[in-house]
Amino acid sequence: MLARCFQLQDGLAVLELDRVLDSSPDDLDRHRGAIQAARAKRRDLIATTTQRLLSRMDVAAGKANSKVLLHPLKPGEVVRSSNEVGVDVLAFHQTLGIEANREVLEKKRWSVAAGEARDAVRETGTSGFNSTVRLGAAGAAAVREFGAATTDNAKTTAGKLADGLAKKVRRTDSGEEQSSDAEK
Repeated sequence: MLARCFQLQDGLAVLELDRVLDSSPDDLDRHRGAIQAARAKRRDLIATTTQRLLSRMDVAAGKANSKVLLHPLKPGEVVRSSNEVGVDVLAFHQTLGIEANREVLEKKRWSVAAGEARDAVRETGTSGFNSTVRLGAAGAAAVREFGAATTDNAKTTAGKLADGLAKKVRRTDSGEEQSSDAEK
């Protein structure tokens, strides 16, 4: 939609230049310069806004990647979506003549996140007594947060499973009633 609006603005500028050429040809160059300045301003505004959008998507993908231990599937979807939208935005930039580049983000694999967590625990355990005392509170908080998040996820999953089973039982019960009514 934004590209179409930009295209329509350019079409309107051509009509304006045609009108100025008919009415006062002496003002044509000045008017052309003003139109080019307005177009450059619109392009810069679009570039700034879309770069901000890409930055926000990168932050969201980074946050999703940091939670891969707790949610193994969702970070991959967030990163994939971010990359797809990023490619489209960069193609749009190229069409408008805006120079931009963006690195493709990679989803963090669960095994890599688990290895990093293991390494962090090892490092905390072998860094000496003073470090352990300082990091103990942070480590305890991290363990507590991980435990709470895991418990919440387990409760949510159990609730969804129970709801699904209840619906299935209700469907089965209503199916039995329908078949017994049909027999009568």
